[in-house]
Amino acid sequence: MIQKKINKVVESNDVGDIDEFLMKGIFGSRVAGDELKSLNILTAIDHTDKSHGRYRDMYNELSEFAHPNWLGVGSIYSKNKFNGKVEFGKNIDISDTDRILLPFLTATAVLLVAFKDLSENFDEFVKLAELDITKSNE
Repeated sequence: MIQKKINKVVESNDVGDIDEFLMKGIFGSRVAGDELKSLNILTAIDHTDKSHGRYRDMYNELSEFAHPNWLGVGSIYSKNKFNGKVEFGKNIDISDTDRILLPFLTATAVLLVAFKDLSENFDEFVKLAELDITKSNE
């Protein structure tokens, strides 16, 4: 999302509403009464999904491991005996960790591509932003 906003600023030669977007992204929250409402992470995930297919699927899969549920905690540190009993202990069954690695590495690769794309127009964006600040201070 940020790279699209920066590209728009550079193409239009107009800073526009990017300040509000950045302020929401950096300082916004979902706490009742806060003036700046944060951007919804799922909106950002869905934007990324449009350019990198199945990104939302990977996000959902990784979320299963990040939250304290069976996949995220129980299955990694236990072995299901399939007789109504579960044996717990450190790294008893690490077979589910394979399901984490590919989405994690893919998400990291997408992040690296996004940073590369972001850097293409960043210097020009900074010049335009500095010029906008100078104009507003006059």
